[in-house]
Amino acid sequence: MPTLTADASARPISAPVATRVAPLPPVPRDAPWFPRDIDAWSVRWVILHLINELARHSGHADIIRESIDGATMYELIAGLEDWEPQPWLTPWKPGKSK
Repeated sequence: MPTLTADASARPISAPVATRVAPLPPVPRDAPWFPRDIDAWSVRWVILHLINELARHSGHADIIRESIDGATMYELIAGLEDWEPQPWLTPWKPGKSK
């Protein structure tokens, strides 16, 4: 039985297992923003799309969080890493809001 490896340090995967995980995700046909000229997306495309969407929507959650406690990225990092207060920066502390 042939084996597949990504590189010399990777654990071999039997061909039947690789075949079971190889099917590509289907493309929805009823959504106008999906391309109509392909039958399936590559796994690479799906993973990159998920990373893109996660990054985009994490930014939205950060805006909501910032509106609740008033802390920006710099104040949060300063509070996490115990930076000394500066004239331009006050490290964030729990329970303190602007």
